[in-house]
Amino acid sequence: MSDKKVLLLSVGGSTEQTVASLKLNNCEHVIFFCSNDTYKYPKIAMELISDAYRPLDYERIVTENPDDPNECYRTLETRLPRILKLWMLGMNNIITDYTGGTKSMTAALVLSTVMECERYSYIGGVKRAKEGVGIVLTGSEKHYYLDNPWKVLGVKEAALVDMMFDRCQFQLAANTLNKMANSVDHKLKTVFAMLSKVSLAYNYWDSFMHSKAYNQLKQSIYDFRNMKIRCIPSFVEMIEKFEKGEEWLRTVNELNISIRESLKRKTITRCENSASVTAEIGIVDEGTGHSTKPSISKEESLLRRYKLIDLISNAKRRAEKENRYDDAVARLYSALEKYVKARLLEHGIDNSRAGLEDIPEAIRAQYEKYLYKDEKTGQELLKFGLVQSCELLAEINPTFKEMYGAHKGSLDKIIIKRNNSILAHGDDPVSGTEFNDLLNITLKFTEIKECDLLSFPSLNLPDWCSKMLS
Repeated sequence: MSDKKVLLLSVGGSTEQTVASLKLNNCEHVIFFCSNDTYKYPKIAMELISDAYRPLDYERIVTENPDDPNECYRTLETRLPRILKLWMLGMNNIITDYTGGTKSMTAALVLSTVMECERYSYIGGVKRAKEGVGIVLTGSEKHYYLDNPWKVLGVKEAALVDMMFDRCQFQLAANTLNKMANSVDHKLKTVFAMLSKVSLAYNYWDSFMHSKAYNQLKQSIYDFRNMKIRCIPSFVEMIEKFEKGEEWLRTVNELNISIRESLKRKTITRCENSASVTAEIGIVDEGTGHSTKPSISKEESLLRRYKLIDLISNAKRRAEKENRYDDAVARLYSALEKYVKARLLEHGIDNSRAGLEDIPEAIRAQYEKYLYKDEKTGQELLKFGLVQSCELLAEINPTFKEMYGAHKGSLDKIIIKRNNSILAHGDDPVSGTEFNDLLNITLKFTEIKECDLLSFPSLNLPDWCSKMLS
C-alpha cells in the first residue's frame, strides 16, 4: 500500500495492470491518464475492485493523440495542476504508475512529474505457470517502487533513463542521455554521451535493424574499453552485458555477409555455365520454364534460427514491457510462419511459389485452389499460408506430424484469436493469457526453450552513477 494520497496512472488497452495498480497502491484519489480509445477502462477497473477498495474520488485526463509525446505532455501539464488544486493537494502527494498506455503517454507521464514526484510505481511483466510459459497467474503481478534518487546527480531527468531503457523506449532514452551529458558532473559527461549511442544501438536492434545495431554497439563498446573508469561492479556488469549483445549481433552480421557472398558466387557460376538462374533470386530456367528446387544451406538454417529467437524475444518484450499483446501475438504468428516455411525449404518446397507436383498426391487436390499464374513467366505456382504449410509438412515429415497432431487443436484456437485481433482482421483485443498460450505453442513448435530467448540489459544508473561521483 502506498503512503501517497493520489495515484496518477497511464491506462493501456488492458484493465489487468490498471486493476493491479489500484489494489496495490490503494490511494484515496486516482487520476487516470487515458486516450479516447481507453476512456471506458477506468470505469470498468473501478467496478472490478469495488468490493475490495473504493477511492474517495477519481478523474480522467484524456489525450487527443496518444502517439504524440508533445500533445500528451501538454495535456498533463494543463489538466494535472487543476485537478490537484480542486482536491487541495500537491505533487508531493502523488505516486506515478507508468505501467499502461503508449510509449508516448508513459514518457510524457514521467517527464511531467519527474521534477517533483518522489516515487514511481510499476506493475512488472506477466508471471506465468509451467516454468514461465504457461498462463498468467492472477494476483501474482510483481510490484516495483522506485524512489527518485537523482538529487545526488543534480539531474532529476536521469530518472527517465532507467525507466525508458527498461520499457524499450530507446530513442527517448538516447535523447535524455544527450541532454544530461550537457549538464552533469564531468565524470559522467562522457559516459552518458556514450550510453546515448548504446541506446540507439538497442533501438536499431529492437527494430530488427541488426547490421546498424551491430556497428553502433561495437563502436560504443570499443570506446568504453578505452576509458579509464573505476572498477565499479555494477558498471562492469553492464558493459559485459553489452558485450554479449555485440557478440550475438556479430554472429548474425557474419552469417548475413557469408550468405550474400555465397549467393553472389553461385549466381556468377550459373550465369557463366547456362542461361538459368536459381529461384533464390526469382528467375526461372529459360529452357524448361520451371524454377530449380529451392534449397537452404547450413548457414542459412543457422541464421534463420538466430532471427527466429530474436523475433520471439521481441514479441516477449512487447508483451511484458509494454502490455502490447496484439503486437506481441502478431510477431509470434510471424515466427510460426517463418519456422514452417524454413522446414518446408529443407524438403525443397517454397510455400510462396511451389509447384503442384511438389505436393504429395494424397493431398494434392486440396492445394489446387491455391494456384496462381506468375506474371513474369506465366508459370502456374502455389502460394499458401500457415495452416496449409503445417498440413503439408506433417504429410512429408513424420516427426512434425506427431507434434502437429498433438497440438493442432491449441494452434487452431490461437490462429482464430489472432485472425480476430485488431492488428489482423477483427476487433477483439488479445489478453495476456492468450499471448502466453501462443508463446507456449510457438516455443514447442519451433523447438526453442525460453532460456534461449534474448533479454536486453538494464542500465542500473542509480548504483554506479553515485559510486562514480564518490
